[in-house]
Amino acid sequence: MIRFILRKIFWAGLHRYLSDHGYIKIRYFITFGFFPNLANPSRLSEIIQFIKLYDRNPLRTIFADREQVRSYVKDKIGDEVLIPIVGVFDSIEQISWDNLPDSFVAKANHGSGMNLIVQNKSTLSSENTLALFSNWLQTNYGKIGREWAYVNVPSKVFVEELLVDEEGDIPNDYKFWVINQKLQFIQVDYSRFGSHSRTLYDRDFNILNVTLHHPSENIPIVSTPALARCIQLAEILAEEVDLVRVDFYIIAGKIYFGELTNYPGNGFEVFKPDAWDSEFGSRYNAKTKAK
Repeated sequence: MIRFILRKIFWAGLHRYLSDHGYIKIRYFITFGFFPNLANPSRLSEIIQFIKLYDRNPLRTIFADREQVRSYVKDKIGDEVLIPIVGVFDSIEQISWDNLPDSFVAKANHGSGMNLIVQNKSTLSSENTLALFSNWLQTNYGKIGREWAYVNVPSKVFVEELLVDEEGDIPNDYKFWVINQKLQFIQVDYSRFGSHSRTLYDRDFNILNVTLHHPSENIPIVSTPALARCIQLAEILAEEVDLVRVDFYIIAGKIYFGELTNYPGNGFEVFKPDAWDSEFGSRYNAKTKAK
């Protein structure tokens, strides 16, 4: 009951007035039922909160910037994995609806979750879509979830080509969790814009008996040259930070870079069973401690 009441108060407006520490502690309590240990984090969800508060590596801002991260990826692993860009726009006035292709993906350059998959432009209202983009441009995503890396990323609408698999569907999303420069587990999101499911695998592609926020399905995968290469590329891209999730798509054996995620799920997604939160947290060795 206390968590229910606190959740109502928190999202009704309290969250706007809290310090970053206060926001994290209360939201963590609402989500998990207890306060996080931010001085000596041991759970993966606590470690992500710790990173949000104390890791000021400027690379994290580059990772969060969809435009800038492309240069980082190109320098590290080459540009053949980059999805072609349609355009990057600082304002709505720069966007010509008629000049956009029939299908595309639009994203906020400066945040997560602000995405629009367009498979047929003619089915959309240009006025409503541009209004959505305008709302993105006015949103400071970093301040909403207290995710430091996003706070100073320029607000832009980022448009890239739409990727589809051999069946014409949105491809599966392969997400590689790299902790201390070594892949620890793989998250695959299936049917992200339908009956979204998420299955976790170990480094050898064995299914783990755990869910993370979305239902898990017993979908076996076997190693392929592309998947093995993804592991190598993920560890290269993550070699300068302690924790980051590296996202790729694979279509007909070709690898495409998705994003580098500093704070997966903002550290508020729940592992079930809960013991996996501590298990994955044990694989992290913090370089600094809160003062």
